[in-house]
Amino acid sequence: MPCRFFLLLTLPLLTSLVVASTALAERPRAPRRGSFGLSAGLNYFDSAANYSDGGGSAELPAGASFTEFQGLFEGNYDFSDNWRTSAGMTYNQVDTSNGVLDRSNGVINELWLGGQYWFRARSFALVPDALFAYPMFRVDEGGDDALAGEGAMRFRAGSWAIFRLFALQPFAYLGLEYRDAGRSSLLPYAAGLYFKPTLWWIQGSFRGYESVTDG
Repeated sequence: MPCRFFLLLTLPLLTSLVVASTALAERPRAPRRGSFGLSAGLNYFDSAANYSDGGGSAELPAGASFTEFQGLFEGNYDFSDNWRTSAGMTYNQVDTSNGVLDRSNGVINELWLGGQYWFRARSFALVPDALFAYPMFRVDEGGDDALAGEGAMRFRAGSWAIFRLFALQPFAYLGLEYRDAGRSSLLPYAAGLYFKPTLWWIQGSFRGYESVTDG
C-alpha cells in the first residue's frame, strides 16, 4: 500500500476561502486503488484594518488588530481507481486586541468528511465531490471570546472538470455550499492550468466564491 506525506506551508492574504472550502486548494490527484495519503498545512493571517465590499480598507481604531493561525490536517484513502474518501480537521488559534484588552482563543474549529468519484474519458475527467463539515466551535453571541471560526455546519457539493492536452491540463470547479446558523450559502469556483512537461510541474489558478443567499 503506497503511502505519501505532504507538508504544506501557505501564507494567503485572506483565509476566508480556506474556511469556505479546504478542498479548493489545488487540482485533485487521480485516485490509485489502495493509496493512502496524509497532508498538513498552516495558514497565517494578520490584519489591523477593515475591508469593504468595494475593495477598500480602513485602519482599525486605537491600534486594534486580529491575528490567526490555522492548522489543517487531512487523510485520504482510495478504495478504487475512481473512488476516494477523505477526512480532516482544522485548528484555529486567534489573538485579538481592541487597543485596550487582548483576547486569545484556540479551538478545534471543525471536523469534516468528504469523497469524490472520477469519471474518465481519453482526454477528459469529470470529478463530482461532496464534503460535510461539523463545527466544534459555535459563536456565543453573549460571550466575550475571540472569534475562532465561522461556527457553522457546512455541506458542499460540486464537480471538477479536468482536460488533458498533452503536457497541459486546464481545470475548473463549480459547487454549491450550504451553511447553517443563519450564514449565507456560497457558490465556490476555481479555474487554472497545470503544466507537466517532464519530471517537473507548475500550476496556476484563481479561486473564489459568491454569496447566493442573504445570511
